[in-house]
Amino acid sequence: MQIQIGSSRNYGIELLRIISMFMVVVLHVIGSNNLFITSSYLQTDAHYLLASVLETLCYCAVNVYAIISGFVGYKSKFKLSRIVKLWSLVFFFSVISYVLEITVLHVEFSLLQLIKVCFPLLTSKYWYFSAYILVAILSPAFNVLIEKMGQKLYFAIMFLLLLFIGVCGVLFGTIWGLSSGYSALWLSILYFVGAYFAKYGLLKMRKLYLFLIYIVSSLSLYLIYIIMIVIGRKIEIFATSSYMFHDYLSVFVIIQAIALVNLFAKINVPSNIQKMVGIIASLTFGIYIIHGTPFFYQTIMTKLSFILNYHSALVIPFILILAIAIFTLCCVIEYVRQLIFKYCKIDRLIDITSNKLSVGYTSIVDKLLYKNCDSSRNESNHQITIKILENNPTVQQTLTSTTTNISQMHHEEIYKTQSQCKATENNVTKQIKTNKSKTKTQHK
Repeated sequence: MQIQIGSSRNYGIELLRIISMFMVVVLHVIGSNNLFITSSYLQTDAHYLLASVLETLCYCAVNVYAIISGFVGYKSKFKLSRIVKLWSLVFFFSVISYVLEITVLHVEFSLLQLIKVCFPLLTSKYWYFSAYILVAILSPAFNVLIEKMGQKLYFAIMFLLLLFIGVCGVLFGTIWGLSSGYSALWLSILYFVGAYFAKYGLLKMRKLYLFLIYIVSSLSLYLIYIIMIVIGRKIEIFATSSYMFHDYLSVFVIIQAIALVNLFAKINVPSNIQKMVGIIASLTFGIYIIHGTPFFYQTIMTKLSFILNYHSALVIPFILILAIAIFTLCCVIEYVRQLIFKYCKIDRLIDITSNKLSVGYTSIVDKLLYKNCDSSRNESNHQITIKILENNPTVQQTLTSTTTNISQMHHEEIYKTQSQCKATENNVTKQIKTNKSKTKTQHK
């Protein structure tokens, strides 16, 4: 049974937003210890092999977050204030990080660096933020195209595109400027994927099957890594390619993300924790920015290499505990930042100044795209109607029968009208003759 998505907030998706950001933190903890598969392709130490289990399970986090943006964004009204608020968030923590670098880490002040800090969008310091902002700006145009596109065409384009990218992206590396998934183009494609499920409904699968798809995809990804390492001991080219499937463009990672989004979209979050889920979900983007700032990274993330000094069995628990601690700390910091912006009425000021611009921008997009889409749609509908009439005998027979009935009714109406007119004419003639006879009688 296909589940239709309503306009109300889906707390299962909000829960997945939290989990996917936690996965991002896990990946960064692994990376800070140089335990990434991509940096240890010849390493068969248990520390690396166990860390790669978590990396494999979490590698789809960015794709999940991007698909969620389309799933939610398609049903949401465009607001420029959201983009400005995200920029203000990044600006706030970038400036604070730079100030702490100068005062605490004794980094030498640089005017050029200060300019870069004040304009993080132009420097691509946070790649996902820079790419996401472009997708958000283009989202009204995306939504118009999605609204006008038929389901069959939409599905065919998405399926073939993801299949092509998922295979060719692995075999040939970066294609079409996708930069292994670190680009606005890739996030735009995933936006369309999420919007498809928002418009036409989720996959017709039970939650258990979707979970199994995620597990099987993850297991396949990990087994390929192990097999490539074993072969790579004899053939070096395979060793250096052992991590080739650990890529945002990988077909396995794409399947992981799609399975998780469909799974969590079907989960009913208990009403007593929905408010908490909503609050934490609103903090996730701030968590990404905070633990990625230079000061946070240098003072905390780079100090986690002690994991390698302990028994390999403790690698996974240590990584998870550290990720939970970092996630919680960043949650608190972002929550305080939101309170400051709220009581200083910064968010209110952004809303007021951005509302009119939002309306103007969306109206321009609607006029430009809807006009073109409507004309092409009318022409397309005319062609479809002709094809239906040509290829469907039942429709032709129905139309012929209807036309005959209308013609008969028309002739009956004409005959009835003519009869009425003739009767009226006879009555008038009789009345005239009666009046004439009366007049003659009076004269005599």
